[in-house]
Amino acid sequence: TGKVNDVGNYTRTNIDRSYRAGIELSAGYILNKWFHVNGNLTLSDNRIRRFEEYIDDYDNGGQLLYVHNNTRIAFSPDVIGMLGVTVMPLKDLEISFINKYVGDQYLDNTTNNSKRINAYNTVSAVINYTLELSFMKNIGFTFMVNNLLDARYESNGYTYSYFYSSELTSENYYYPQAGINYMLKASLRF
Repeated sequence: TGKVNDVGNYTRTNIDRSYRAGIELSAGYILNKWFHVNGNLTLSDNRIRRFEEYIDDYDNGGQLLYVHNNTRIAFSPDVIGMLGVTVMPLKDLEISFINKYVGDQYLDNTTNNSKRINAYNTVSAVINYTLELSFMKNIGFTFMVNNLLDARYESNGYTYSYFYSSELTSENYYYPQAGINYMLKASLRF
């Protein structure tokens, strides 16, 4: 909420009246032994009935109180989805493409568009190869290309607002995510 206690530390509190309501759907389809499709979709409404925001007042000391009604809960997108396609051209080889989408979300509980994390979409590719050996169960190799399309996006962050020189200022800080990146993994099963 931004409220400070009697020694100036920010307090943490639960919101009295809020709710999360929604539906999660998941489906998959095996077209044949070498082609699979799967996906999920979450649609939700995450709200706070009444939110009291306390903002530091550097002009006069103390804090100002702003009341917001029917706001979205911070870091709670209304839409999240994934679509995956897997092809198995050989017995021990799997190639998957995964498309993930996360809708708009907010850095705080005010639903202020200047404190929004924009929706983002990423595509990744995964190649799995399993080699069976006589002296162990198998060796698995995985090569991943994350953010294949090199999307520029933030998935998290924080905000700080204050009143100074007769003006309300909000400073937003975002955690940018990696552009295209790679991972190689080997796993041994005995």
